[in-house]
Amino acid sequence: MIRSLLFAGLLAPAALALDWQPDFEAAKKTANLNHQDILVFFNGSDWSGPAREFKQRVIATPGFEQALRDQFVFLEIDALENAPVDKDLAKRNQGLKCTVWNYPAVALCDTNGKVYGRLAGLRDQSAAEFLPRLGPLRAAERARDQKWALAEPAAGPSRARLLGEGLTNLDANLVRENYPDVLDRIKKADPADEAGYYRRFMFDISGFTEGTVDPLLNSKKDAEALAAIDVALANPALTVVQKQKLHASRFHAFMRGGDTARALAELTEITGLDPASDMGRGAANYRKYISDPIDVPLRWQPGHTRTWWAEWRVDLARQLTVPGTYEIAFEHRDGDGLDVRDVSLRRGDRVLATAEDLGKKTFRVTLPAGEKPDGLRLVAHTKSGGWLSGSGEIVVTKK
Repeated sequence: MIRSLLFAGLLAPAALALDWQPDFEAAKKTANLNHQDILVFFNGSDWSGPAREFKQRVIATPGFEQALRDQFVFLEIDALENAPVDKDLAKRNQGLKCTVWNYPAVALCDTNGKVYGRLAGLRDQSAAEFLPRLGPLRAAERARDQKWALAEPAAGPSRARLLGEGLTNLDANLVRENYPDVLDRIKKADPADEAGYYRRFMFDISGFTEGTVDPLLNSKKDAEALAAIDVALANPALTVVQKQKLHASRFHAFMRGGDTARALAELTEITGLDPASDMGRGAANYRKYISDPIDVPLRWQPGHTRTWWAEWRVDLARQLTVPGTYEIAFEHRDGDGLDVRDVSLRRGDRVLATAEDLGKKTFRVTLPAGEKPDGLRLVAHTKSGGWLSGSGEIVVTKK
């Protein structure tokens, strides 16, 4: 009877009971003894609902236990907020170098307790969905160890390069937290940092931007700011994200200097480095926002203005009804002012007439004889004194 129930799936075998330790130092000893890695579960059992759900939905399932019980030592770090802190236990867990801001989270450590992978903010996943995500982390560890084995007989920049390549698939924050000894070895092997890996892992892009680039730009030392960025970009070991952020700094420098063409080229560079990344997609969208013409009604609003020279297109089919001369005035109503230049009358891409600048944002343009009003557009380049600011009206008067 019991056998038939098991075959029918009505009785399931009991879940395997994993031995979850709360003590990092003890987990390291066990891992060393058994030649196993450590899987760390970051829980917040008395305040994090998602962490409790993840433990029930993923960790407590037979699939999780059966897949991993022979591969890891299991450590649970429970960041309690509403219970007394076990100070002795907290002290023994200080050696685990893995900052987590988004619970629940899982980290993988090697037998020496160095973290080589982290998955944070885990929500709404089953064990079947979660377990494959550990594969790339284990692969990064294997690649690390292979490169380090090659580094042992090497010397100088070659040794530094192999040591650095062993860390390239690891999160840079984890590298700084867990591998200061390896970074020291890289620096000793390559004091001039020819391979670039010491700078790669120690490079603080936010600090560089806020401490070096922004002060130079604010002091109108654009050339010095761009030179500093170019020095940073010359590092051959930079990550794609680091390159994208440095090109973003160049973009801002060019935009502040009014060089829109070169700024747009930087956005293209950011997208080209990794079109599928958040920065790549964002740069592509922002390039369109900057460069695409803006269809503007006769009464313009703050949403039509830009702080760079943008192309406005205004439908004038109802205003320019017959051939002749017209005055077109851009009358500012409120908010920041508006500069206007390069006004022309067009049908499609064909320029019918170039407007004469009469000053005070007033232009004179002549619709040639034989031209019909259908499809007529006024094209002007405008620039606002403030971001998304100002409104006004385009007034057309037949002369």
